[in-house]
Amino acid sequence: MLEFLPYKGSLMYLMAYDAAKLLLDAQNLYARSASAYEIADVAVRRNHARLTVIRGALRRQAQYHTARQLQVIVRQKLNADRLPCDSAARIYGAPGVGGICDVCDKLLSPTQLVMSVPWPRQQTFAHLHADCFIAWRAMISSIAARRHTA
Repeated sequence: MLEFLPYKGSLMYLMAYDAAKLLLDAQNLYARSASAYEIADVAVRRNHARLTVIRGALRRQAQYHTARQLQVIVRQKLNADRLPCDSAARIYGAPGVGGICDVCDKLLSPTQLVMSVPWPRQQTFAHLHADCFIAWRAMISSIAARRHTA
């Protein structure tokens, strides 16, 4: 029996050749795509790690600048007698109940810890955010230290 072999010019030969070439091209494309995916995945992971480091550095820098700004504000308000100049034996802390921070002039919200510092000269309390309190306490401590060394 004679086997049917399509000759090169026939449509069937072209279809078989095209199918084999298409399959080979698809396999090559798949291999290149998988390789490109791996390279991209490594790059994305590397960039994600870099971004995490950069975000941490920016957060630390923002905290540093905020602390420096608070120090300037505290110094100005102490000089203008708008904050207590001495530390108190007792300081009270509680959630905010509204009002304005005596350092940063921002709202004392119920979700924030608010420190109430006795202010005998004004016969009242200074109400400060916890961060503002830390800046105030550091400033009056440094002022007291300078008084003792002078």
